[in-house]
Amino acid sequence: MIIDNNNVLGESPLWNHMNQTFYWVDINDKKIKSMNDYIINEYILEKKPTCLYLLEPNKMVVAVEDGMGIYDYRINKFVYLKKIVDTTIRFNDGKCDRNGNIYIGTMDKNEKDNIGHIYKFNGTDFETIKDNICISNGLAFNSYNKLYACDSLKKQIFTIENEKETIINTYSDVNPDGATIDEMDNYYSCLWGGSRIDIYNKNNKLFDEIKTPFTHPTCCCFGGINMNKLLITSSSLLNNNNENGKLLLIDYKRTGIYESIAKV
Repeated sequence: MIIDNNNVLGESPLWNHMNQTFYWVDINDKKIKSMNDYIINEYILEKKPTCLYLLEPNKMVVAVEDGMGIYDYRINKFVYLKKIVDTTIRFNDGKCDRNGNIYIGTMDKNEKDNIGHIYKFNGTDFETIKDNICISNGLAFNSYNKLYACDSLKKQIFTIENEKETIINTYSDVNPDGATIDEMDNYYSCLWGGSRIDIYNKNNKLFDEIKTPFTHPTCCCFGGINMNKLLITSSSLLNNNNENGKLLLIDYKRTGIYESIAKV
């Protein structure tokens, strides 16, 4: 089902099982959006929100372009936990690991240089997990906390486990973007410019795909009462024709997992 909600750069969909609601961000439009029973609400921020983490039914940890903070939906208020001062980068994609630890990636604002990082955030400071990244994206954790991620500009998907990095694919024609994990530890990578999601099994082998009606799928998440609905966000940044920028919600053959509650 196409959800007719236009997004410039839809990203970071998240199912909040505490209030049975889907959330996502439109980065360039500076909005957090929510959908419950197909009713969509929008929340306007002063800064660009880039990704979301579960906290409470009415609060989330939110990464914005220049920091991490807590957003309260009831009063439309964002309070920083930590800001960054480097104006050449911004925060991008992030996820909690299975223990609720917050991970966040940064990217070069000009999308040219490898000045981005993946960090672990302890509530007060950032610990570097990986450097030499241009556009950090696609973070997800499997059941034993292996980290999947990608560098969208380098077109590479990689894993980090026990401090060892393994490249599992380098694309030539599309850019891996946001991602999620299902209950079988399969990794779902949205392909910017590819009109599809590639699915890798727990052995890092590509074995399935999902076609999308838009050219630029950006991220996806599982949700719904039975965790078998897949919400896919997209972007109209480069192409606002057809379904680009809208959402796709499908009943899927596999099920997902609850995202962990963030530790702050």
